[in-house]
Amino acid sequence: MRVMHPERGVLGGGFLIMHSASEYRKFAEECDRLARDAKTEQHRKILQEMAEAWEELAEADNRKG
Repeated sequence: MRVMHPERGVLGGGFLIMHSASEYRKFAEECDRLARDAKTEQHRKILQEMAEAWEELAEADNRKG
């Protein structure tokens, strides 16, 4: 299995451990950037939904810590 971000731990089954709200926000920003460049409305919508999900995880992490 190839790990894209070896600085993050890997759990059994290949799941990456996420550590902070700032990481979640970086993923949200990347999804927003990709959504702006999306070729179809369907892809744009999916990427925007992914960005919203990452933001929700960042908010939850902030509430937790």
